[in-house]
Amino acid sequence: MRPFNRLASMLLLSVIATCEALNITPPEVRITIINDLLNPMPIIVHCSSPAKDFGAFAIPKLGKLPFSFQPIPLLSEDVNCSVEWTGQTHNFDFYIYKRDKDRGSICCSWTVREDGPCVQVDQFGSTCYTWT
Repeated sequence: MRPFNRLASMLLLSVIATCEALNITPPEVRITIINDLLNPMPIIVHCSSPAKDFGAFAIPKLGKLPFSFQPIPLLSEDVNCSVEWTGQTHNFDFYIYKRDKDRGSICCSWTVREDGPCVQVDQFGSTCYTWT
């Protein structure tokens, strides 16, 4: 390992240990993905972040896939998922730290629709996006 890479790794581990010791780690993030396609077909969802592969799962019509993770301080812990159904594959960042960090641990209940995913922003509404 190069000296700079070793130093950067040691510094990152020190920051993480300090954050844990001071109990200033961010709260656990919970994400739920719901199959809301018009046709009664399952979707295959495969999610990963730079730190973890959450795996691939089949979600039936109106079924839910809940998962959670602990963000690492000072790292952008984005979660990207591929979503597949009947000959179509789409990708979307279901968690982006800069976009979602202020939503807290209740973050991110997503419905998957043909034209894109929608996230529930409060008990009365949602925000929809297009597939990337």
